[in-house]
Amino acid sequence: NFKNRRGIPLVPQPPYSPDLSPCDFFLFLKLKNTLKGRHFGTLENIQKNVTDM
Repeated sequence: NFKNRRGIPLVPQPPYSPDLSPCDFFLFLKLKNTLKGRHFGTLENIQKNVTDM
């Protein structure tokens, strides 16, 4: 799996926490900014662009 190959640790989060998770501060913002305005015809294209980040 991707995170294990990259040595990314799992950070436990309560399922319904009102607090922002660590992903909200960095990962999702980076994904949003990198993929903003782009169109992908297939799921494979999305996966390729996300993993090429």
